[in-house]
Amino acid sequence: MDLTNVGGVANASVTGTVVQHLSATGDVLFDWSPFDHFAITDGNPDDRRGASVNWTHGNAIDFDSDGNLIVSFRNLDEVTKIDVRTGDVLWRLGGRRNEFTFVDAPTPSFAGQHSARAYAPGALMLLDNIGDPAQSRAEWYTLDERARTVRDAFVSDLHARHEARLERLRATIRAVEQAKDVDGARRRLAEVEQFEAALDAIRA
Repeated sequence: MDLTNVGGVANASVTGTVVQHLSATGDVLFDWSPFDHFAITDGNPDDRRGASVNWTHGNAIDFDSDGNLIVSFRNLDEVTKIDVRTGDVLWRLGGRRNEFTFVDAPTPSFAGQHSARAYAPGALMLLDNIGDPAQSRAEWYTLDERARTVRDAFVSDLHARHEARLERLRATIRAVEQAKDVDGARRRLAEVEQFEAALDAIRA
């Protein structure tokens, strides 16, 4: 791809995350490509200067409560909702093409996110890399899709390494305890307890 007009090279190899639904026999039932819906300029300019461009870097996918897809694109600093019937982009949250107003929070509020999950109707949780690939913090958001507003429901003040995942924290605790790292186990237990308390408060 020729990216000379956007600060890149003439013959760049650009990688984008494709989403497909395959049948049991391998037939393609759904095929969505960011090249049909996003612009190369939606990402960080520094990320498209080389010969190899990891443009979108999709790193999480989930079904929303209405059956549509929630997809996290780390290199766009964006979470996107996609219609599973038409492939239309229903909304874009975060990044340079953010369509929401962040209420009582910076705009956008996350960067380099991963592990995005639609855990309840109108609710999203993710791990925010906050601009540092070696760090993450857990964040919960409530979304009003019609009004295009989003609020911080909870932001963890504890940072974890990038490989941490919310659903794996308890397994991590067991592994740390088996390694006799008591202090590490206590730190991870504190994270779990804080996550669970936040979820209880949100659901109440």
